[in-house]
Amino acid sequence: MDTLVVPVRHSPFGTLTPMTARQRNGTRVGIAYSSIAALEAVQPNREWVRLSEGALNALLSPLGIRTIQVDPQLIVADLCSSAPDRPICA
Repeated sequence: MDTLVVPVRHSPFGTLTPMTARQRNGTRVGIAYSSIAALEAVQPNREWVRLSEGALNALLSPLGIRTIQVDPQLIVADLCSSAPDRPICA
């Protein structure tokens, strides 16, 4: 199994917490990248760790998160679409 590059943040307790996001429908997803270069292209200077998909799933499943979005810049680009139900991003 390949390892993923997982963006993290420091929690108030001093631990590292994997970043999560929400899909358009509100479903929470874990965020991971296929390479360091892919992460840095979207989130420069973000702290990260390498985790297997299984390890990331184990961290996210207690939160009810069952999906990992790999290389999510495609989601970010879609947020600024001009679909009729979404405002155009400035």
